[in-house]
Amino acid sequence: MSIPVLTPEGIVLVKPHIGWNAALSAKDRLRWANLYVHLLAKGVVPEKAEVKAFQQVWMLKDPHLVY
Repeated sequence: MSIPVLTPEGIVLVKPHIGWNAALSAKDRLRWANLYVHLLAKGVVPEKAEVKAFQQVWMLKDPHLVY
């Protein structure tokens, strides 16, 4: 399932290479997609952007996790 994200160039559909974790809600997926596109715009390579976005989402979802 791809998530639409509004960028200056237009609407972009994004989804993680590894797929979605079933524990993530629609709000978490939207947050991940926006973080991912933001990191790509800053010049981060797609693989690292995906990992960093997931880390941020999980840190917000469960603040007791240690990275």
